[in-house]
Amino acid sequence: MESMPNPSMGRDDKLHIVMFPWLAFGHMTPFLEFFKLIAQKVKLQLPQVDKLFDNAKSTIDLPYDDVKYLKMAYDQLQQPMTQLLADMAPDWVIYDFAPY
Repeated sequence: MESMPNPSMGRDDKLHIVMFPWLAFGHMTPFLEFFKLIAQKVKLQLPQVDKLFDNAKSTIDLPYDDVKYLKMAYDQLQQPMTQLLADMAPDWVIYDFAPY
């Protein structure tokens, strides 16, 4: 993950930010540049759940009635995300939530 200088920190210190949006383009788009940086450095594998298409990575990949399965997979990222945040120790975490 890329770091940005923080004016309140010393010159050698960097501010670390993590962003984790709900998997819908209307949620991801406002954070797109942050998301690109994170995606280049941090890989979280979306867990497979029954009835979720193998290639489904966002709400656009699914009929509305099947989005609940994406949410189930997203919820299963709790432990991997907790570990990722513990490993990265970011200064800020910007997150979004699923509206379901």
